[in-house]
Amino acid sequence: MEEKNKAAMEERFQQELVSRNAIADHLIEKWERKRGLALDEGKFKDLFNKNPSKARNLAIVLENEERHLKSLTETQISNAFNGTPQTVVKIIRLGYPNSIRGDVFTEFAMTTMKDTMYKIETIYDRTVRGATSGNVMYESTADRYASEINVDDLTVTATTTFSGTLSVYPLRPYTVYVKVNGAIVANDNGSGVLSGDTLSSGTINYTTGDYSIVFSSALATTDTLSVQFNENSEDSTLYSRQGQVNVQLVGYDFRAKPYPIGFMWSKMLNFKWIQHFILVWKMF
Repeated sequence: MEEKNKAAMEERFQQELVSRNAIADHLIEKWERKRGLALDEGKFKDLFNKNPSKARNLAIVLENEERHLKSLTETQISNAFNGTPQTVVKIIRLGYPNSIRGDVFTEFAMTTMKDTMYKIETIYDRTVRGATSGNVMYESTADRYASEINVDDLTVTATTTFSGTLSVYPLRPYTVYVKVNGAIVANDNGSGVLSGDTLSSGTINYTTGDYSIVFSSALATTDTLSVQFNENSEDSTLYSRQGQVNVQLVGYDFRAKPYPIGFMWSKMLNFKWIQHFILVWKMF
């Protein structure tokens, strides 16, 4: 009797599966015509040819999502997601890429309880122009790293005259700017002269990096003063300052931890579980 029930349930399950697949195939035809999902122009069918189960599941998820979102009011969306409808769009945009993660990335099954995951990291090789050697590029952006642009912050005192030597030289003419509180107040004329409305005089030596800046009025100690300039990267003495990056393959150990737990079930419970499984399939 028990074997007969199992066979009947198995037959019913197969019938429900065939019915579900037929519905899913119809939904694939519907959703591949939707613009804006990057599934048109045959992409959905390409996914189906590679992995029919994944394509059907995705079509069902999209259909269920659409039906559910259509049933929600603006108030329900705001209360449920603590935001606007744009928040829901973000959720969908995150859900879809995760559904095709296997098509975007190469995934390898674990072979042991201790395994390793790898990712490629691009790091700064040198500490120059705002970058620190060893830092990951996408975690610490240094927008001047790939250029010749340098910025020297000068110590400000309540005076009119500032002089010294820039941190890097030789310099390129026509690239020197004096900034007070972040605003440009003077620049060079290509012949070593700094001029601006707030300056009495100023000079810059492109070869040695020596500078002299004389303001018409004294700066306050609360002001900021900096000099922006381009180093001459074609000079052989500065070759070591050229931006360089290292690409590394970084491994992360993954250790699965066992948490043993025992369980028991009756034959009746097993029967109900199978029924529930069939009902779940019917919902889709």
